[in-house]
Amino acid sequence: MLRFFQLPYWLLSVCGFLIVILLGACAGEMPETPVATDCREVPHLMGSTTVCGTPQKVVVLGDHSLDLLLSLGRQPAGLGSVNAFAHLETFDNPEAQIPYLGQFVTTQPVNVGDSSQPSLEVLTRLKPDLIVGEGGRNQDNYKLLSQIAPTLLWDIRTKEGQWQKNIQALALALGSPEKETAAIARYDDLVAEARSDLSVAIEAAPKALLLGASRLNSGEIIAITPKSYLGELMESLGFQVIAPPTTLNYAPLSLEVLPTMDEADRIFVLGYDVGNNQDISTANTDELLAAQTAGIEKDWAENAIAQALPASQADQVYFATYWMWNGLNGPLGTELILEELRQFLLAQ
Repeated sequence: MLRFFQLPYWLLSVCGFLIVILLGACAGEMPETPVATDCREVPHLMGSTTVCGTPQKVVVLGDHSLDLLLSLGRQPAGLGSVNAFAHLETFDNPEAQIPYLGQFVTTQPVNVGDSSQPSLEVLTRLKPDLIVGEGGRNQDNYKLLSQIAPTLLWDIRTKEGQWQKNIQALALALGSPEKETAAIARYDDLVAEARSDLSVAIEAAPKALLLGASRLNSGEIIAITPKSYLGELMESLGFQVIAPPTTLNYAPLSLEVLPTMDEADRIFVLGYDVGNNQDISTANTDELLAAQTAGIEKDWAENAIAQALPASQADQVYFATYWMWNGLNGPLGTELILEELRQFLLAQ
C-alpha cells in the first residue's frame, strides 16, 4: 500500500511563493524598483546633494537653519540646539525651550543633541528625509549624516549675503523655490519699514560700532564689519558701520584700541556667555539669555576706558545678545533685531 508524504502547509506556501518569483523572472515580469522622480541637485558647502520629492521630516541643526526653515513656512521634526538643553528628549514646550524662535514653532521637535555634533543614534531612529545644518564640526561627520538622509551644510552664516544663498538652496531642497522669493521680499519690506521708522534717530547719530564680546578683559572682542550679515543690515537702515579696514566679516580688537574708534555715535555691544550654555540643568531660556549680557554689562560699567568713550558719555551704548543679533542670521532673526532696535532708539 502506497503512502503519500504530506508536506506541512507553511512549506507548501514558501515553495509556491518561490515558484511565482521564478516564473515571473523567466517571463521578464519582475517588478522593478521605482525610479525616483522630481530630483534636483542642491548646492551647499560640501558640494551638491541630490534631493528627490518633497521632504516631510526635516531636521535642523542650529538656530540659523531653524530660522530659514520657519521662514519658508515649514516646521522641524528634529532640532539640534545648545548643550544647555541636552537633557530634553523633545522640545515639548517650544516657546519656553527654544530661545527667540520657539514662538514660531508649532511642532514638538525631537532633540537630536548638540547642533555641531548631533547624536547619530537619535537621527537614525528619527529617519528624517532631510538634514540641514552649518559646517564646522558637522563637516567631519558629513558622510555619516548623509548616510542617514540627504544633508545640506552651510558656509559661514555671518558673511554678507550668505543667508540669502542658504535660503535659496533650502527652498530648492524642499521643492518650494517660490517661497524663497516670498521670504526675501518680506525681509526687504521689514527693512524698508524700519528704515522709515528709525530715520530721524539714525540721522541724528549715524555712526555705529558693533562689538561682540564675552567679557571686556577676555581679549576676545570683535568688531563686526560691513562685510557681514549684521553690518549689511545696519547699513541698509542708514547707519555707517565703524570697523577697522578688513575684507572679513569681523575684526579682532583689544580693549586698548577702543579709544581710536571714538568717532562712533552709538555702540551696540553683543554679549555672549558660552559657559552658561553648558551649566544650566533645566530648560530656562530667561536665565540662559540673561546670562549672555550680564558679564559684559558689568565690565563696561566698571571699566574706565569704556566709560570714557563718547558714546558712553552720551548714554548711547546698547546691550543685546550675540545669540539673537548674530546667531540667527535669517528673516525671523532680522524681524526680532528690528523690534529691539525700535525699543532702543525710539524710547529716547
